[in-house]
Amino acid sequence: MHDATGQKNNNPAMAWLDEVIESLIFLTRLPVRRRNAAAPGLVDSMRVFPVAGVIIGALAGAVCTLALIMSVPPLVAAGLGIAASVAITGALHEDAISDVADGFGGGKTKDRKLEIMHDSRCGAFGITALVLVLVIKVASLGAISTALSSSWLIIPLFAAISGWPRALAVSLIATTPNARGDGLAESVGIPGAKTHHQALLIGLAASTLLIGAFASWTAAFVAVALSFGAFWLVKRLALSQIGGHTGDVAGTVVCVGETVMLITLSAMV
Repeated sequence: MHDATGQKNNNPAMAWLDEVIESLIFLTRLPVRRRNAAAPGLVDSMRVFPVAGVIIGALAGAVCTLALIMSVPPLVAAGLGIAASVAITGALHEDAISDVADGFGGGKTKDRKLEIMHDSRCGAFGITALVLVLVIKVASLGAISTALSSSWLIIPLFAAISGWPRALAVSLIATTPNARGDGLAESVGIPGAKTHHQALLIGLAASTLLIGAFASWTAAFVAVALSFGAFWLVKRLALSQIGGHTGDVAGTVVCVGETVMLITLSAMV
């Protein structure tokens, strides 16, 4: 890590801050700027993707909480919270799951699947997957918000479901080959074992503690475990369909992980 003069930055706090900023620039549309020209590389910054996820979730959760405080019906407030999350990320992960559904559902060969995924147009498989995910998210969040003792607990809820899935996306990139061999995934690079393990530890700790704040440790364990199971299924599907990961598959891991965690918590809170 280097400061604005090009000298090595030995301040760990500033090094982590630079990585969080780099992650937010990549993962969101938030108006954040690098502190200096010698910014860290994105591949090294992946260890703090879960931290960026927590920030994204907290901001979206604040929108939902504000709506509930203003007596907006829970289901509508849930929709506003999910809409805020989509706006913050620029629909990055929603676009990804739509592309993956179109590619895996409509292609016959690996090359054709990748070609469809690269196409910006959305087909029937993609639209169906996107609608189902959004409807399930809103319905689950609406059910959870009515069960919580305070509207303010929505903020740690959003933060929890946004942190751990982004760690799983890092795990996917670290443990599978790049299926396309070019594009964004190739330019970013593959995170090393240390970065991968740090992302998992940070995501696991953050989401477990946050869920424990408004639910129970049992709910935290089940939500994390089931989302990991969903990640494993997406990973195996990607390996069988296209032989590895793309940026869209990583985004799908995030979207599916968030959805599974919300479903689980709606049943346990």
